[in-house]
Order: sequence, then structure tokens, then C-alpha cells
Amino acid sequence: MIRSVFQPDSSLKEQIITDNTKLAEYTVELRKKYSLNNKVLFIQSLQFLFESINIDVIKNRGYYAYPPTGLQCLAKALSGRGIEIDVLDLNCQFLKRVINDETFNYLNWLDILDEYLKKNRPSIIGVTSISVYSDVFSPSFPLTSILRYLHDRDEHIVIAGGPIATNEYENYLEKDLCHFVVTGEGENKINLLFDFLFGCDNMHTTTPGIYFKYNGKIEETHGERDVVTLKGNLIETYKLVPIEDYSNVGCLNPFSRMAGQDRRFTGIQLNRGCRANCKFCDVTKFMGKGLRQYPVQDLLDEIWYLVEKRGIRHFEILDDDFLGTPSFKEGAVKLLKEMCRIKKQYDITWSAGNGLIAASLDEELLTLMRDSGCVGFRIGIESGNTEMQKKIRKPASLPLLIRAGQMLQKFPKMFVAGNYIIGFFGTETFGQMLDTFRFS
Repeated sequence: MIRSVFQPDSSLKEQIITDNTKLAEYTVELRKKYSLNNKVLFIQSLQFLFESINIDVIKNRGYYAYPPTGLQCLAKALSGRGIEIDVLDLNCQFLKRVINDETFNYLNWLDILDEYLKKNRPSIIGVTSISVYSDVFSPSFPLTSILRYLHDRDEHIVIAGGPIATNEYENYLEKDLCHFVVTGEGENKINLLFDFLFGCDNMHTTTPGIYFKYNGKIEETHGERDVVTLKGNLIETYKLVPIEDYSNVGCLNPFSRMAGQDRRFTGIQLNRGCRANCKFCDVTKFMGKGLRQYPVQDLLDEIWYLVEKRGIRHFEILDDDFLGTPSFKEGAVKLLKEMCRIKKQYDITWSAGNGLIAASLDEELLTLMRDSGCVGFRIGIESGNTEMQKKIRKPASLPLLIRAGQMLQKFPKMFVAGNYIIGFFGTETFGQMLDTFRFS
């Protein structure tokens, strides 16, 4: 049963509503316009642009097919509310149609969403994209296309979230592409928003970062910045994800293809955040400062489930800083030691495409990484110019990177890639670019 948020139940609830009066008024208006039920749909957008689409590469399973881990985290956070949550990964479904259905017209890809909505009637839809492109308002940009399609239907309360929405919340709301934008980490914010939408008695602590347009003006919720507590695992949410399909339609990156194109894969996360604060990176802006770590046993329970019950054999580490500071590194070591045992029994592999910080590497750790099934990882080098390294606040020195490169020669089974960026901030000189070329 949907109840009004203005039915006072406690002084705390009254204070939360008072702090967010405009949000309360806006959600009342939305409930009058849209008939809320207990069905919620989370959508993951396509992970490519149509300007560069290549059907042959898709049929060779060469396109990205990252599972919707972020949406699984939201589904987990909303558990216990008595709502029915479903996840629609349009990227996976699109690739599956192109590969298996010769009659499918890829230009009409939104038909997949239309088919879903005709069979199911969610009252709230959340949309995200894990890919970042510059022109997010291009007519062919997938996330924008989905939001415009939902806007034209005008049958649902629409929430946008993820890194693109975080950067573009003003544009999204000014153009009326959605009703709310949840910025940064979403677990606490989505719970607070659902408190207002469904009129819960026990409301979550108020937090900033939920944006909406009310009476023609963009408004933000109030409160102290929230920090998501990491605990538990995503085992229950995998019931929403046909994870066995993903290796049949695409890949995670070159590492997952190196591990074996037919090996079932998924992503896992130990740490959120990053100890560094590189000038070109938005991880700290999105996740907040510093590192947080899941209890290692919680993640191990998830890995064992995926291996034994779902046939997963390759894992992608999604962390932006997997090895972390010394105290966090202990957790990574504990995880890798157990993965050595799993590898002996199930021959698993793993990779770290987001990159590792070279300063954390030593021969003992690299041995453990190799023995636990690591096929490869990336290191963020970015620049071969000392001045530019300092300017971008990179937590590495060129001599340290050279030593790491020499050490890695002892571990040829792991494919190691270096990440470089050319043309920093429009001020990098040609000579500095040549330093990077020579260093690489």
C-alpha cells in the first residue's frame, strides 16, 4: 500500500521531510500523475556508439558486455522493501539479438525495451550507462535515446544515475529527460528517494546528491554527504542477471578473450575509491575520498557461488585501486590466497583492466597474483614527463615505474599494459608528448 509522506510517524521523519520540503511536495505531485505499483525496472544502456558499429565484430563477440554490477548493488540496497525489482541489460540483449536473429534491425534497438514494457508495467524506471562519451546529447547516444523514449511515453517516474548522469545532471533536468538524477554512489540516495516516493515510516538519513526540477528550478536534497557502508555480497541479485549469456555475446576486454572466449565471466569488487587523487580522474569525485573495502569473506562467498552454481571461470577486478594502502593490501592478499585454492579446483582466471598502482607491486605479490590465475592487468603511467607527472598528481615516479617494469620481466605469463594519455588539459607541449613516447 502506498502511503503519504506527510503522515507523521516520528519527530525524525518530520525533520527529514522539513529538511526536504520541495522533494516531499514534488513526490506527492508525481504520485498523483503516475500510478505507483511495486514494480521497479533498472536499465543498463548500450556500451558503444552507433557511429562505429561493426556487425562482424559483434558476431565475433568482440564488443563489451559488462554485467550490470552497479544496478545489482542498487537492487541489493533496496531489498526488504517488498518491491519487485527487475534488471534489463539492453547492451547484452542487443548483442544477443544481433548474433542470433538475422531479422533483427539493429537501428530499432529500442524495440527491445518496448517489448519489455508491454509485458511488464513498472512504475519506476532507473537508467544508467557505464560508458563515458563526450557528446552525451548526440541523437545516437544510447542513454539519451532511452531517456527521450521514456519521456515521450510519459508513463513512468524516471531516475538517471551513474557517472554520465552525475556529470550532466543539470542538462538532463533542464531538458526534462528524467524526473530525478542520483549522483555519485547510489545505494543510500536511492533508499532516501524511495522513502519519499512510497511514504515509508522509517526514513533513511537525508543526504545531498539527489537532483530534481521543481517549479522550473533545479533543486538538491539536503544533509551530510553519505558514505556507503560496504558489506554483504551480490549473490541474491544474480537471480536478476542471466550471467551465463554474457560470454556468448561479448567480452570484458582483451584480457577476458585471452583467458578464453568461451569462459563465462563477470566482475567483482573488493575496494571502492582510490588512495590517489589524479587531476584527470573523477573516481574521488564520484566515490568520495579514500578507500573502503568489503569484508573479504563476503566477496569470497560470492566468488564460490559464481564458480560452483553459475559456472563462472574468469573474473574482472572492477576496483580502481585493488591493492590499496598497506592495511587494504592485506585484504587483497587474503583474497588472492583463497583464489589460489579455487584455481587449483576450478582453473579460474582473473584480470584487472582498470589498472594497478605500480608502487604496490613487489615480487611476492606478483607471485601470488600469477598463482591465483591473473592473466593480465594494466598500470596507469599516463606520462613519461616528470613535470607532467607532478602536474597531474600521479602517485608514481618514472624511476619507480622503470623498476616495476624490470621486475615484471620475471613474470612473462601475465600480460601487462601501460596506460598513457597524450595532450593533457590542452597545455602539454609536443616535447612532453615525445618524453612519453620515449619512456614507453
